[in-house]
Amino acid sequence: MVAEGPSPLGALRRHFLAGLERCDPVTGLNGHPQVLAFHTLP
Repeated sequence: MVAEGPSPLGALRRHFLAGLERCDPVTGLNGHPQVLAFHTLP
């Protein structure tokens, strides 16, 4: 059985690029003070 739709790598790339577009904290492109405080926790 062959699955329809994008390849797993293609889906991952689209998901990551969408995260960059919305400045998702996981991408490192979010400058919100609470996100920055979280990343500086010891």
